[in-house]
Amino acid sequence: QTATKKDPKNLESYYRLGLIYHKEGLHNRAIDSLEMALGLDLKNKKIWNNLGYIHWEKGEWDRARLCYEKALENEPKDMQTIRNLSALNYLLGKFEIAQDLIQQ
Repeated sequence: QTATKKDPKNLESYYRLGLIYHKEGLHNRAIDSLEMALGLDLKNKKIWNNLGYIHWEKGEWDRARLCYEKALENEPKDMQTIRNLSALNYLLGKFEIAQDLIQQ
C-alpha cells in the first residue's frame, strides 16, 4: 500500500497489490486494486485476465466472462485467456462455445 500512496499512478504497484490481496483471500480488495490498475491502462490483458479469475473464484460468472472478453479484445491470441474463457464456458455448460474457443 505504501508504494501506491507514494506514486498513485504506478500501475505495477496496484497490480502487485491486487495479486497479494488475492493470494491472501481478500477478493474485494484485490478487485479494487486491479481496477485501480485498469484505470491506468484499460488495455492491459494481464490485469483483465487476473480480474476475471478472481470474479470466477467468487462465482461471479458474468463478470468473469466480461473480463476475459476484454482481455481478448486487447490480445485476441492470448492462450491463457482463451483457456480461461473456454474453461468458464465449459463449467457453465456451454460446451460448443468452449470448444470453438480452443479450436480458433
